[in-house]
Amino acid sequence: MKTDFLRGVKNFVWPIHRNEVAKFFPMAFMLFFILFNYSVLRVLKDSLIIPAIGAESVTFIKSYVVVPCAILFALLYAKMTNLMSFNRIFFSIGFFYLIYFIIFALIIYPNQSFFHPSKESINLLIQKQYNLYFFTLNMEHLKWFLIVFSKWSFALNYVLAELWGSSMVFLLFWQFANQNTKTQEAKRFYPMFGLVGQSGGLCAGYVLTYLTDHSIKNYSFLGLHYQNNFPLYVMLVAIIAVILILIIFYYINYLAAEGKSYNTKVRDAASLKSKLSIKDSIKVVMSSKYIGFIAILIFSYGISINLVEGLWKDKARSLYPNTVDYARFSSEVIVYTGYSAMFFMFVGANILKYFGWLTAALITPITILITGICFFMLVVFADNFYVYISAMTILNPLFITVMFGTIQNVLSKGTKYALFESTKEMSYIPLDPELKSKGKAAVDVIGARFAKSAGAHVQSFVFILFPAATYTSIAPYLMVVFTLVMLVWLVDVKWLHNAYIKKIQKSEES
Repeated sequence: MKTDFLRGVKNFVWPIHRNEVAKFFPMAFMLFFILFNYSVLRVLKDSLIIPAIGAESVTFIKSYVVVPCAILFALLYAKMTNLMSFNRIFFSIGFFYLIYFIIFALIIYPNQSFFHPSKESINLLIQKQYNLYFFTLNMEHLKWFLIVFSKWSFALNYVLAELWGSSMVFLLFWQFANQNTKTQEAKRFYPMFGLVGQSGGLCAGYVLTYLTDHSIKNYSFLGLHYQNNFPLYVMLVAIIAVILILIIFYYINYLAAEGKSYNTKVRDAASLKSKLSIKDSIKVVMSSKYIGFIAILIFSYGISINLVEGLWKDKARSLYPNTVDYARFSSEVIVYTGYSAMFFMFVGANILKYFGWLTAALITPITILITGICFFMLVVFADNFYVYISAMTILNPLFITVMFGTIQNVLSKGTKYALFESTKEMSYIPLDPELKSKGKAAVDVIGARFAKSAGAHVQSFVFILFPAATYTSIAPYLMVVFTLVMLVWLVDVKWLHNAYIKKIQKSEES
């Protein structure tokens, strides 16, 4: 009786079996460093862009730069799958990031005054008007495009940081994990992957907090002069993490694979029964209703979180106006997000085990819906709330708004990393190899970027048409769009659950 109780506690806390440890830990630690870099790059991309040129610029980068680059990457990846093994693809992408980090740290950032046009020249260009054949072009309507161009290297860094999440996390790691994990293993492995992996995000938060505390205004490194050494430190940390990721992947593929724990050759183009062209691959994806359900999930998350984050980051910029202060704030958010994700990872493993896929998949949209509506109401009805806040506390109303938005972001990301990702990745497992690889590339890379850009497009069109518009002034309209998107998400979860159960049953029968 006592033995059974202890065994039950052990399975609740640590559901990985002893004979699975050698398979579990290398993959978990690879995810640890991938998510470590994901968090590090996310803080850097925001702390370079938002204090320098404003939160509004993020909507334009996501809409008009990130999405085209994501499409090009997905097309390139689809071509690479027909020409290269999965191992070579992984190493190629990893080394590309390694080289870029070195170039940005040692060449671009210390010489940004050389690479970037001056602020004065950009302001003069914004004030100009051009008489064309049929109309007069007022450059003020294009001011955000010009402002983004004035810091083009920061925008490029933002794009590659976004693609790190799409390529290294959602595409390469999870594609490798899906092939090497059975459905019954996934129920135990995936939440625990997330638990170990999200501790990487937590660790990144503490590292970034330490770096912001030790940043100084002037610094020299290898004869190069920096106005602020924080980006240099971040890039050096990112370089070390990439090297460790590549070492672990090498170990899995060329050392541990001999023990038959991993099926490392499944992604070779030769292993597919048929090599489809990029055009044919897109047709396969577009013709799959099941993949469409997964795409709606990703679209719903991307649009909803983008609508809330833009407004939240704009308020945070007002509270933390310089790069280091904003980076420290973002680092602390990463720490809290890590704790939130680890809590939900621990709980999520048991939700999947005892309550099933549907319950686990519903927790994320319900959490985002409730906290998002509360945050929007705090901003939209700010004047009314601020009267009561000022009467009850001495805290700055702006501080309270930012902190509430932080709580929304932390809970949303925690449930997303723990439950949304696990349930989404489980839904790929019953698919055939072609749809699982190229379908996943199209949905996770293009779909995820289009999802974020859809919300960004809505906001950017407003800023183009009305140059004087601000996030606060358009908040009521964002709240309406947010609510509609969340309702679509909840309905789609039910549809995907029904299709997922049918796929599993058909897979088990065959």
